[in-house]
Amino acid sequence: MNKKTLLLKCFHLCLFLTAFSFAGKGYAVVIDFDDLSLFEDVTSQYAADGVIFSGVENGQTVNLEAVDGSVYSDIHPSSPPMALSNFYNNNSGLRADAMVMTFTSGASNIAFDYNGAGSSGVNSVINLYDLSLSLVSSFTIGSLSPTPVTSWFDRVDVGGTAIGMMEILQPSDSWGHYIDNLTFDAVDVPEPNGLAIFLISLTCLCILRRKRH
Repeated sequence: MNKKTLLLKCFHLCLFLTAFSFAGKGYAVVIDFDDLSLFEDVTSQYAADGVIFSGVENGQTVNLEAVDGSVYSDIHPSSPPMALSNFYNNNSGLRADAMVMTFTSGASNIAFDYNGAGSSGVNSVINLYDLSLSLVSSFTIGSLSPTPVTSWFDRVDVGGTAIGMMEILQPSDSWGHYIDNLTFDAVDVPEPNGLAIFLISLTCLCILRRKRH
């Protein structure tokens, strides 16, 4: 095998490895919040799973808090029954306008258990944004089929593909509501060696071009 053929094969192999490296690998995430303590701020504890939590109240960022979900519902699927609330500042009377989930590498097939704390929960709005944080979808929980029973924890299947951020807006000002058992499909961030492989392939290509001249 001459050097030109060897370099060409090396170039094709590097292109294949680069594509594989940068494609990313999907994995399923389940977050039940049961590792949290009562009224613990929920922020970046689950960053390694691909999601960061925050709240927004009157345009200001606040920290959402974990609560005992069984206090707010007779029916709850987890034990111990911790859940994520829109409370902040260790005060159940302070309730954020929006619960925000930022998916660091994109999320698909999003679902969660939702407790709207009453019939008004069906008016809660879900906003989905793509990875560039452009709004791609906005709908009320009540518009989903079948409509969740929002007086206790009921499953809400949001779906979505390559979602960068999700907002859950309270149905009215000062309304408290809760989520639990958040699930989604995440994508791994490409490994750094993908860039190295790509550079090797470019080097092979440059050598081949020089030999032709």
